[in-house]
Amino acid sequence: MLLRKLSTLGAKIESTVGTAETLAAGDCTVNAYNFLIQPEFEFEERQGQGGFGRLASIAGARRGRATFSIDLAYDGSSVPAWADLFLPACGFVKSTSTFYPKTQVPASGSDVKTLTIGGFFNGVRRQIYGAVGTARILLPTGRMGRIEFDFQGIYSDEADVAIPSSINYVNTLPLRVAGGATTWNSVNLCLESATIDLGNVVTARECSTSVAGIDNFVITDRNIRITGNPESKLIATQDRYAQFRDSTEATLSFTIDGPSTSTLVISAPKAQIVAKPMAERNGIMIDQIEWQANKNVDTADQELSIAFNHAA
Repeated sequence: MLLRKLSTLGAKIESTVGTAETLAAGDCTVNAYNFLIQPEFEFEERQGQGGFGRLASIAGARRGRATFSIDLAYDGSSVPAWADLFLPACGFVKSTSTFYPKTQVPASGSDVKTLTIGGFFNGVRRQIYGAVGTARILLPTGRMGRIEFDFQGIYSDEADVAIPSSINYVNTLPLRVAGGATTWNSVNLCLESATIDLGNVVTARECSTSVAGIDNFVITDRNIRITGNPESKLIATQDRYAQFRDSTEATLSFTIDGPSTSTLVISAPKAQIVAKPMAERNGIMIDQIEWQANKNVDTADQELSIAFNHAA
């Protein structure tokens, strides 16, 4: 019998795209929740003769998927390890302490990376490699922030491998989504929660020379969407219908207080309202708004920024 609680997630940026890394204790320090690593092979059926029965189906390309969530943790003094590890494989690369999206295929020397991601499940290792993915940043007001990741990669053969010994798990407290500011077009928003979906399209690079049938995975498109439920405003305060009707683009910004004077600021400079159905929250009128994070005028790869502003 295997115990689900005796599980650990590990991940490492690949030195060579599409070549699995060996995961050690130092690659298993991020505290992850609800992580699953699943094979997603497509099987080709074979119809038998003389009746309804099937012959053995043939497994196709060896696709796999890893899903998990982590705390939106930040100690206020340095870029967190989870950001340096996972964001480049979601197409977001670092400039000083700010991450921006980048339109790039992972390759030798590229800023966009591929990952080897493994789960050690009480003695059994499941793993994908050559993996890239997408993410959703969850910002529930008054509660801790989370990030949900969804990576696709090549599924490794399963093996009996023990959890690496002497893991020093990172225990930085998650940011509590309160005390900061949320603004759209320079007007403060009071909302109960917001979700930032990176909207990456992940595609397999099929290759007949690979035993798996796939060389690695790449991000082939991105459409960042942000949803939130701010309290409704008078037209004189903010005419959201006119902004919706006229395809208005303006800055949408989330500032989350961190330790001391540090902040995490997530900003979309050209956010556009693409949906605003009416709703209510405990008798309070709200707008269920969806914004699309558009291209920043003529500048590519600036639809969104994730800035870790360290304490002075």
